[in-house]
Amino acid sequence: MPTVALLNGHTFAGGLMVAMMHDYRIMNPHRGYLCLNELELGMGLRPPMCSVFREKVGAGTFRRLILEAVRFKVSFPNRELSLVYSCSFDNHD
Repeated sequence: MPTVALLNGHTFAGGLMVAMMHDYRIMNPHRGYLCLNELELGMGLRPPMCSVFREKVGAGTFRRLILEAVRFKVSFPNRELSLVYSCSFDNHD
């Protein structure tokens, strides 16, 4: 069964890690940032933590996320973190 993470605003640190463990991530494209700010605080990531991101994002994005602590904006189409910006539901009553 696929899982979905609904992100309603800024998603930092452990929140981003939990979101990346899901199959799909849906976020409002008009608000919020995604970042691993542990790195800005001088805290490293343990190998199991890194493996979550290594499995879900490409090599370039992994480097920017883990080594550079890039704060990704969600205000533009950003497929680097596999975000889904809209979904529709068909009502078949």
